[in-house]
Amino acid sequence: MKKKRNTSPSPVDLRKTVLELLADSDKPLTKNQIARHLGVRGDERIALKQLLADLEAEGKLDRGHRRRITVTDRPLAPGHVLVTEIVDIGENGELIAGPLDWPSETPAPKIEIVPSRRTHPHHSALSIGSHVLIRLHTHGKEFWRGEIIKKLEKTAKVHLGIFTRHKDGGGRLSSCHRKDTFPGARLAPADCKDLQDGDIMAYSVSTTHGTKIHEKIGRIDNPKTFSQMAIYAHRLPHTFSQDAIALSERGKIPALGPC
Repeated sequence: MKKKRNTSPSPVDLRKTVLELLADSDKPLTKNQIARHLGVRGDERIALKQLLADLEAEGKLDRGHRRRITVTDRPLAPGHVLVTEIVDIGENGELIAGPLDWPSETPAPKIEIVPSRRTHPHHSALSIGSHVLIRLHTHGKEFWRGEIIKKLEKTAKVHLGIFTRHKDGGGRLSSCHRKDTFPGARLAPADCKDLQDGDIMAYSVSTTHGTKIHEKIGRIDNPKTFSQMAIYAHRLPHTFSQDAIALSERGKIPALGPC
């Protein structure tokens, strides 16, 4: 029998332990079974319940038959659940997804989202960049196929802000749009040492990670930056897929002749 713990684990340790337990289990577990395996008692069960809810909202866990819990990052196989991101739209309007977390050493598989027996309410609202939880069905010639379980909310909304340096070495990101009600974010000196006044930055703010800088869009005094801001803010497609690039490279320029 597993030895009971005498002290309460930290939130980080509990999260890691729960994910390891479910990954090693050969079958889904109930909340009570998880608590017994970890020796969680009394008030610790409240923290465990909240952790399981948070992990499910992040797409790390899935509740199946009779609310039994399993992890979602198992190897690809029919019936497995996977956290994915919409990465492309096919010629016939079908959505193509890819695993959200995938080792860079191997090409990520492509997953074609197929309609379920009952049309998912979020299906029409999905676009490139949307995060969805998918249950895999079969593997075709080029794609896996799977159906949507639910749409996942992203961890934090990405904002566009213009950077202003403060005298203390820190700075502030203020909204680029007059109608944006978001108040902006303050940056510590260590977080903005490479930034300059007038830099347009993409960033997000969350209660767990604070302010996170995603990328530099451009400079406010560069006319091209405004096009980049529109592309970024409205998620306008501006790149070609690898398949499209490969197809264009195989093409030949026809010889010119008399009309």
